[in-house]
Amino acid sequence: MAKKESPRLLQCRPVRVGSAALALALATTLAPSFLPSGVDQAAAAQMAQTAVDQLAQAPAANSDSQADSSQAIYSPGKADQKSTISGSVKEIVEAKVGFGNVQASGKALKGVKVYAQWYEGEYTQHSSPVYYTESDANGNFTIKMGPYTDALGVTRFFDADASVGLTTGDGRGKRDQKREKIRVWTELPEDMTDKYRLVHQPAAGIFPGIGATTTPTTQGDGVWRGNKVSKMTIQYAQKDKLPQHLPENKWAESSGSGGNEGVYAGRAFWNLDVLQGALNHNTVNAFGGKDIPAAGLKVVGSYLTDDAVKKIEAHVKNNFGGKTLRGKDWTLVDEAGLQKWINEQVAADPEGWVAETLTTTTGADGKFELRWKGIYGNSHNNRGIVPADKAGKLAGSYGEGRWTNGALDSKHVNMHWSYVSILGKDGKPLPDNIGALCPWALGQWAGPGFGTDLNAGAGAHYFGGDGAFIGNTTDGYTGWNIALAPQALKFDVVDKNTTNNWATIGDKVQTDTAGLPISGDLSYYIEWVDKNGKAVKTCETAKADSATRIPSCELEVPANAQTGDMFIARLKATSGNPIPANDIVLAMDAFAVSTYYLDYDPVDAKVDEETTSNPKFDNPASEPKETEPENAKFELGKLPEGVTEDQVSVDEKTGVVTFTPTAAQAGKTLKFPVVMRNADLQVPVLDENGDPVKGDDGQPKTQGRIVARANATFKVADTTAATVEPAYEGKLVVPGEETKSAPSFTDKDGKGVEVPEDAKFSIGDGFTAPEGYVYNFDVFTGEITVTFPDKSKLNKDTVEEFDVPVTVTYPDGSIDKTEAKFKLDTDGDGEPDVTDPDDDGDGIPDGDDSNPKVPNANDHFEPVYEDGSGKPGSDVKIDAPKFTDKDGNPTA
Repeated sequence: MAKKESPRLLQCRPVRVGSAALALALATTLAPSFLPSGVDQAAAAQMAQTAVDQLAQAPAANSDSQADSSQAIYSPGKADQKSTISGSVKEIVEAKVGFGNVQASGKALKGVKVYAQWYEGEYTQHSSPVYYTESDANGNFTIKMGPYTDALGVTRFFDADASVGLTTGDGRGKRDQKREKIRVWTELPEDMTDKYRLVHQPAAGIFPGIGATTTPTTQGDGVWRGNKVSKMTIQYAQKDKLPQHLPENKWAESSGSGGNEGVYAGRAFWNLDVLQGALNHNTVNAFGGKDIPAAGLKVVGSYLTDDAVKKIEAHVKNNFGGKTLRGKDWTLVDEAGLQKWINEQVAADPEGWVAETLTTTTGADGKFELRWKGIYGNSHNNRGIVPADKAGKLAGSYGEGRWTNGALDSKHVNMHWSYVSILGKDGKPLPDNIGALCPWALGQWAGPGFGTDLNAGAGAHYFGGDGAFIGNTTDGYTGWNIALAPQALKFDVVDKNTTNNWATIGDKVQTDTAGLPISGDLSYYIEWVDKNGKAVKTCETAKADSATRIPSCELEVPANAQTGDMFIARLKATSGNPIPANDIVLAMDAFAVSTYYLDYDPVDAKVDEETTSNPKFDNPASEPKETEPENAKFELGKLPEGVTEDQVSVDEKTGVVTFTPTAAQAGKTLKFPVVMRNADLQVPVLDENGDPVKGDDGQPKTQGRIVARANATFKVADTTAATVEPAYEGKLVVPGEETKSAPSFTDKDGKGVEVPEDAKFSIGDGFTAPEGYVYNFDVFTGEITVTFPDKSKLNKDTVEEFDVPVTVTYPDGSIDKTEAKFKLDTDGDGEPDVTDPDDDGDGIPDGDDSNPKVPNANDHFEPVYEDGSGKPGSDVKIDAPKFTDKDGNPTA
């Protein structure tokens, strides 16, 4: 058969428009606008206020919590509704042309959280709240992108319209409310994170790109049409059952460069500059614009031996009902079963099944080459004129032999049964937060195909990018791409935003970044710009740390800021020295300024005492004196856990907050969110679904618009019991003498303090003194007096130690419990009987004493008289007795 080269694939490339960003971008330039008329439009004007409640009470002005996806609004919708984003989340299982075709055969992933945010304006300044929903049992989802109101009262709707907009007419159609873009990201359930890796995520960055002014009505992975985005294809692939290469000690380092024969060559890059108009995976997997090469990655490739391929063909012939391997009647179930069987064979005999494994590292430009040694013979089943003893054997090097058929040293690569994996610089799998689109994204033994062999490699070339070279008979696949993308890059302006929590002059606003790819070739920095796009601050570049974060870039709101001014934080990536004008924007977030000011100084409170906190309306950081709106109205937000409505209130006219703590709240600091509304700016009241609430007259209800918020902070004093500790010193009781014990008190640091004023003392219920003891107790001082007055009651069964339980009750109702310990000291020698070997001090050990509490020698010494004799009627003199101990031994 004559040698035939496949031509370079030629296809129309989509136009790349502008740049894009990968992140939670929140950007809002606030410009005056007329509110649209009509009930639905009016209802939308309050969406930012509804967002306050649905966001589980967004942080107040002086809150220290951070904004993140946990504050997103749960907003499910219906796919046929306007202002929605809908599609499906699936595990894809085959490579085909067209996002929809690949999605159609995928396996539904249920319970995946899908987040979305939309942006608009000439500079992509205005940003909505974050909305989310979850995929259903079929993998389908629909997010209702609710309207919202910005800091100047402009109502903004998601119309899925990226056009430039008009210069006249209704505000909704003008330029400040067009050039719409979206950002979509997903969060897998915990039980899926180890199983799946992201392959393709539409609008993973701000899409269409910044500067784009055309609506992507023909977008293959999410159609923009009819004021909604539909048919969005979010795609994951399995990563827990991947093919194996040869053992690592058998890997060979690829060397050399150039040419298309016997080579797998391509480029790895960060696909950050999102294409508009992509119809399939190949068109979206394209390097250009502001994309950044992925340097330093390890690329590892393998292919199967001739013998292995022959065994595969025999296995299919004998076990698949006569089907042609990867032919027209070949099913996904067939392919999955075959892949499983191959992996089992490779695991059992890697060197018998894998011909060679090469590895290389991507260069500064992201490019790499795997230059195969090759197997002798024209193909796995045709050795041509290669000698029989040479055919099927691995060549010694890339340069040994020829890649053309018909020679004595022809060689080949079993391209249809190859596998390439991408690892980090450390040789480990890529982190979970990095998605990868490449020919082997499905994790299969597969490869590129062309012409009559189009599907012989399971269509791997459908994911590699347009314009790749496929040499069926020269064993080359070059010009293909590995497109990397962050799965869920998060970038937030902490606390402040453009919709419902604005900053005031002097506020120091922070940023929070997480989920950054850890890569040696990528550095990051944050640039702040004003509403006109002018840079006002740029922080230093930094590498992502082990937690995938970089430091905050703080911005202080300047003194000349006005209501409606906005400041936008742009997270940028660079592979060298920063060039802000050229570096890709990965993420944006923003906050708006309001000159209305509300704040409360922290106040001290006591249990069961009513305490008030007065609002402040004049911002100390600004020159003119601010006051509250003439028709200001105040209301409380969500109360802290454990606080009931009858404990706290706010005067709706003055903003004064009143709080009465309970004993359970002693020692706690409680923050009560307060919102200040301007009753002169009326907006509709919406229900939990964002629909207008109607009054008895059938007309939508309205309420004053929120213009400021703050926390009223109360520091509840600790109970006395929590701040002091009573204790009694242990005392000895000597029979016949009084023993007194008074309590002492220490603070939390162990330092002595005075007895708390008006403390009351009591003996624990049920306490009685042991037999023979008498006690007196002073309820005012806590002093305990103990005696053992009647010594005759002392005996071996007398209790030698006991504790007196004491309860201390303080004026605030708190209670401490302690004990006073007393020990008997019968002989008064200073050593308590419990440890004294001779309690009564009579020289006789207690174990030998018949009554260790009373000095007594009678049971320890025996008098002995010598016998005497005499006549009856006469006196007989007997000598004094001699004493012996209990063992009969004489005593002194």
